[in-house]
Amino acid sequence: MLNTAMVDVANEFGVPTYVFYTSSAAFLGLTFYLQSLSDDHGQDIREYEDTEASLPVPCFLNPVSAKFLPSVVLDKEGGASTILARRLRGMKGIILNTVLELETHAVMTLSVGKTPVYCVGPEKRELAGGYENPEEVLPEGFLERTTCIGKVVGWAPQAAVLRIRAFEMVKELELAVEIKMDFRKDFLTTSSAVIAVTAEEIEWHKMPDGRWE
Repeated sequence: MLNTAMVDVANEFGVPTYVFYTSSAAFLGLTFYLQSLSDDHGQDIREYEDTEASLPVPCFLNPVSAKFLPSVVLDKEGGASTILARRLRGMKGIILNTVLELETHAVMTLSVGKTPVYCVGPEKRELAGGYENPEEVLPEGFLERTTCIGKVVGWAPQAAVLRIRAFEMVKELELAVEIKMDFRKDFLTTSSAVIAVTAEEIEWHKMPDGRWE
């Protein structure tokens, strides 16, 4: 996905271009939606910052509140996110790191667009095995080497790095418990005013038997 600048070279030589998109199908749909608002409707996406406007993003079943938009789409004219969306629309196809069974609505919505999408994410059996027995899919000795610096659990609901991913996991797919979604981190600045989910908040949502409420 980072080599989309080579599309022009490929087109010059008549070589079809495909891209492997590592984020979710829903986030790709959001990127396309915001790019369309900017390019086709002349809207300044930055106007949504610090608002609770409800956005009817086609790839989401639920309206998306503007407060969940990540910082990367709120810089000048959508910045790199908008440029990337324009590039992706010109691809021969987009390979998604997801499965139809997980993001059915988002994938089906993208499928009616002009750019074909193909799902090549892990199969359900692989996902289930990783969540049920994480020690079987980790390198030998991994848990022992990291016991003092981290914690590996089979299924840990968490606020994603991008708030829109947390929104999708909690509201759209109902695969996670809401701990904290209403925050935004700007990775392009060194501001110390960063809101993060603490270990105590995560533990508070954990049941005595190790399950999550």
